[in-house]
Amino acid sequence: MRFEDLLDLWRRQCAQQSVLEFLGIRSRGDVRGNEENDPGLLLILHERLDGTWWEVARPGLPMRSAGVGICCRYLADSLKDAVRRCPGAQFPADALIDEVEDMISDDEADTPTARSRARR
Repeated sequence: MRFEDLLDLWRRQCAQQSVLEFLGIRSRGDVRGNEENDPGLLLILHERLDGTWWEVARPGLPMRSAGVGICCRYLADSLKDAVRRCPGAQFPADALIDEVEDMISDDEADTPTARSRARR
């Protein structure tokens, strides 16, 4: 799941839970000591995590259990890396369309055509 979508999920279903706890961020040093009640915390998280991909699971609970037991884990900085790390996962269809350049294989990335596509 994209980080932006993950924050929407947190706001809709888990806002009573600490955002750092929801994301599985254990070290407060990861956000430079900002307190959870600091309004700038979400801005810092957006700056650092925008565009990243996360694995989201609800272990042992029915999908209807709103917000309860959601476990999040950082997966990758790009869709390409997320697919490599979790090849059997389901990714949103629009993500595959939106990030076509990101899906170019490493061998293809060195070709002049691929480089010109990436610059667009």
